[in-house]
Amino acid sequence: MAKATLTLKDCESLVRGILNYLYGRRVITLKLRRGRVSVSFLPNAELRRLKKKYLKKDAAIVDVLSFPEKESFPHPESDKVSLGEIFINKTIVARDPVRARYLLLHGLLHLLGYDHIRKSDNIEMRKIELMVLKKMGWQEG
Repeated sequence: MAKATLTLKDCESLVRGILNYLYGRRVITLKLRRGRVSVSFLPNAELRRLKKKYLKKDAAIVDVLSFPEKESFPHPESDKVSLGEIFINKTIVARDPVRARYLLLHGLLHLLGYDHIRKSDNIEMRKIELMVLKKMGWQEG
């Protein structure tokens, strides 16, 4: 049996589903529910370069990076708020679409303001991740 793949079109649909679910659970506002997200699949070398440049950190393997959009950045072409950009390691996308789908969720939660710097923040983010994973019928990646 052929392994399922994850495409950028799939990501668009998954982001919509996650945002709609979180809005229904009163986790996010209507404005955020209508938000746009840019998703790209990049090679590990490019992800490492971005992580070093913008986050001042390095790692041998970078699975996902999220960069929230500045609220003041204008987007006259759309009435939707841009939440930001998610970059997923394209090797992971090719080898493990289940993990890539989880990374999409994880990156999206970062764009929505969740993080895992402090233990209490990590607990809250993890709670939301598990709630979405269960609702979507996904395995953890």
